[in-house]
Amino acid sequence: MKSKAQVGPLRNIQGQEINDPGDMVKSFNAQFVSVFTAKDISCIYVPENMFHGNAEDRLLDFEITAETVKTRLARLREDKSPGSDDLSPRLLKELCED
Repeated sequence: MKSKAQVGPLRNIQGQEINDPGDMVKSFNAQFVSVFTAKDISCIYVPENMFHGNAEDRLLDFEITAETVKTRLARLREDKSPGSDDLSPRLLKELCED
């Protein structure tokens, strides 16, 4: 039989016990906001151009086949979290099989 993991009760900064789920969420949120900061994007590094050949020698064409994509998707671990696209590996694998 599966059991749900529970959080709480918590203690706030003043040492008071928090049992209300809404108050626990607010407490967690206050903690995370105090720890994580926004990135400073005012001075983003611009990489040096490493290619010094002729424009016609640049790698502009490459081929990605359906078979290559299917092979890569088949290797995904379903227990991993979604990527930046918010698509879960489990969903991607199931769609690949269709």
